[in-house]
Amino acid sequence: MADDVAVTAGAGPVKMRAKELASNIFAQVVAVLTTPPTVLAGNQTLSVVTGSDSTLTVPTGATHALMTVDTGGGDIRYWEDGSSPSTTAGLLVPAGGAAELTNLANVKMRATTGTAAVNVSYRKYV
Repeated sequence: MADDVAVTAGAGPVKMRAKELASNIFAQVVAVLTTPPTVLAGNQTLSVVTGSDSTLTVPTGATHALMTVDTGGGDIRYWEDGSSPSTTAGLLVPAGGAAELTNLANVKMRATTGTAAVNVSYRKYV
């Protein structure tokens, strides 16, 4: 015997199933169904330098951002908690690398050397 129950939670729909394995012994299976993000009409290119923090201009409704660092510039470091990174402290994204950002209002980044070109594409997860 199996019963399916669909539940809508804050993060999206969840499907739960109880399955009878043997007489009066049940296993519960929970699966979270995710939906692809909506790409917002918001992209940004930043010139990130070593001497000062760069921040994001976040479009209304954005919950996440995909950030890439162009090759030919330099690496960057960033924090998502509002702290200022330095050339040696912070999460490292090398030239040619990418990162997914979530705490968009508090992101601060700096180049480790010279000037790095950073491209950001904003997304909204429902």
